[in-house]
Parts: sequence; C-alpha cells; structure tokens
Amino acid sequence: MSYTIRIPYSEFRDNLVETDESGPWGDTYFHEVFDKYVEDEEIEIEYKYGEYKNGKSEIKWRVANTEKVYSLRYGGSSVFAMWWCSVSDGCEESESD
Repeated sequence: MSYTIRIPYSEFRDNLVETDESGPWGDTYFHEVFDKYVEDEEIEIEYKYGEYKNGKSEIKWRVANTEKVYSLRYGGSSVFAMWWCSVSDGCEESESD
C-alpha cells in the first residue's frame, strides 16, 4: 500500500539530506532536483515501505505524479525515524480507515 503526504519542504530537505547515506544529496543538489516541485513551501510525496533488512527500515518514495523512485534506509531509533513518524502517522491512519 502506498500513501501520499504533503510535508513542509524545509523539514523534508533537512531530514532527508542528513539521513540518506546512498544519495549524492548535498544541499545544493537537493535544491536543483526538488525545488521545482515545491508549492506553498510544501512538497507532496508518495511513499511505501520496503523490506526491513539489517536492522533498518526502507521507504521507497517519489515526488507525487513523477516517475523517479528513490529509496531511503533508516534505523528505528534514529532522529529521522522520530521525525518521519510524527509526519506520517496521521496520513497512514486516515488512509487505513
């Protein structure tokens, strides 16, 4: 099951750049790729959970209505996990009702 969520862009950028070990993110690159999708200082993404492996969860995500899918792995007790739960819990609960 996939979900769609609108997230404050600055929070999304700050948390993703710091957490994603596989991406060539850096702040400048992130702006070049994602700034064009920002509306009212928010970005809308679609995501679903991938497999849990080696003590890390996986999120597969993309900007809503685009094709490129990104993957992010994170530890359950990380700062990213706490932030992600705070922004995604309401979305997942409302879509499961």
